[in-house]
Amino acid sequence: DDAMVRYEEALSVRRMLLGSDHIDVGASLCNLGQTYHQRGDLDKAMELYQEFLCLVRARLGKHHRDVAAMLKSIAQIHHERGEYGKAIEHYTEALHAGQASLGENHPEVASILNKLGNLHCEQGNLGGALEAYKRGLEIEEMVMEENHVNIIVTMSNIAHIYRQQ
Repeated sequence: DDAMVRYEEALSVRRMLLGSDHIDVGASLCNLGQTYHQRGDLDKAMELYQEFLCLVRARLGKHHRDVAAMLKSIAQIHHERGEYGKAIEHYTEALHAGQASLGENHPEVASILNKLGNLHCEQGNLGGALEAYKRGLEIEEMVMEENHVNIIVTMSNIAHIYRQQ
């Protein structure tokens, strides 16, 4: 498709002109990985995400917001594959990178906590899910409008846990 072709071309040109370790190459890797992910090609998306992660860690350090975002994307693929242990590992690593780069009370940190909560809930770990959701809600209530959709979704997730207990 057109998007895929253009992203592939951009990646190729950037590698040729800038070198494989240039941060703009990372942007192309990320865009292409997201496109493969959206199309359900998890293997190719994972390959591109991991290449981007290596590049960003080398160029920007392990506690950068892009590292957190990519770890979250990698965790999501593991989650979609049913590789829950790997998903928890990567979400947890994303959480630490997000907290270090964005601060403890950032919406992206709340998003990662909610992803962790979803994963724990699917595994039947209601205590872990509740803990993650409650912390995510605390952050959301600090940084978002009181009727923001994320707050409502997190409150519903917490209610779901209480109903199951």
